[in-house]
Amino acid sequence: MGKYFIVNPGSDSKKYALYEDGTQKLSAHFEREGGKIVVTVKKGGQPQKVEVSQKDYGSPLKYLLQLMVKDKVIAQKTEISGAGVRVVAPGDYFAAPKIIDGGYLERLREASRQAPLHIKPIILEIENLNRVLPEIPMAGISDSAFHATLPPPARRRRPPRPAWPPRRR
Repeated sequence: MGKYFIVNPGSDSKKYALYEDGTQKLSAHFEREGGKIVVTVKKGGQPQKVEVSQKDYGSPLKYLLQLMVKDKVIAQKTEISGAGVRVVAPGDYFAAPKIIDGGYLERLREASRQAPLHIKPIILEIENLNRVLPEIPMAGISDSAFHATLPPPARRRRPPRPAWPPRRR
């Protein structure tokens, strides 16, 4: 099957996973924590948390590729066959998984006017993937499609309030 990157770019954190033949080989979560930038990496055993630089946070793919080669998760970056990128974007176009190409990116840029906090990090991550791993195909995986299949109670931000006991005023 091959080795695939799964990328979940958030507005302030970034999550990555590498799968080989359906088995997770590595996961990494970059986030800000108490004024520092840390990455929590899990490769089989216990997760390890390491402080990283702003440069590493700005280019986490380069950091992860170097780490994976050093730790022999991969021998070289050409072993990675493709990537799936979690996409949160409005509209029917983004309701199903699609191959990311120039047209897809253009539609994302147009949609970023409606949801800049979600979409701008996605665009930056796709552009970074294109720079670091230009030879791999990418698919945009719709977050909206996943949530559309949830039953209504699961889609609510908080569970409905029971009628009893009544609220105190």
